Amino acid sequence: MTTTSTNTPSLGQFKNVYCNENEIISQALNEELSDYLEEPFMDIGAGIGDISAAAFKHMTGYLVDISTPKLNSTNEYHTWIESDFFSLNEDIFKNPGTVLFSHSLQYLDDDIDRLKDKIQALNPYTIIDVVNDNSGKFGVIINQLINSDIDLDAETPIDYAPENYERVKEHKFSATLSCDSFEQLAHILIYHILGCQQQTLDLHPYTQVLSKNTLHPEIEIAQTIRVYQRRTNMHA
Repeated sequence: MTTTSTNTPSLGQFKNVYCNENEIISQALNEELSDYLEEPFMDIGAGIGDISAAAFKHMTGYLVDISTPKLNSTNEYHTWIESDFFSLNEDIFKNPGTVLFSHSLQYLDDDIDRLKDKIQALNPYTIIDVVNDNSGKFGVIINQLINSDIDLDAETPIDYAPENYERVKEHKFSATLSCDSFEQLAHILIYHILGCQQQTLDLHPYTQVLSKNTLHPEIEIAQTIRVYQRRTNMHA
């Protein structure tokens, strides 16, 4: 048994159809956390760009990802940069106002010291990240999936901010991931949340894990938005 097209939601479908997390994140940035947003911003691992489009609509900045989506329209204030985070030129992008890591730290945390050094070189005023808490039923399911025989990359909250940054704000929320079937839910968890690189995979064992832990293909995902600021009143 292999996945079929009807059971393979794209990243865009995951973020905009089956889960409301990006909508909640954008709203939080616009409302509760708006005082912490400064331009130019950098959205690292911007994905389909929907958070920046909603939260940084009238701010200048950069959407950074290893591949950029084909867009029907673009924001005149926003520039897409096709690059990985560590390849960004510090001379060009130094001193951004806000750097956002929305569920992208899991792809950058293989070497924490290297991550700290890169952030220090860019020298942003504010760092904002969004991370899964891995609690509740979601945490139970994730733990069972990552103990399987395939290579998965679970997102875990990490301490990565350089020493001259302090955490000044936390905003907790819960998003709902609701699918039409356990097959769709398994695909999103395995490929979009846990970053599986194996293209053809029998999802049946993982749908069984899900169906044993929840009656319906729906999970609440507790998350935290963390805000760090440089310990200085100067931006240089």
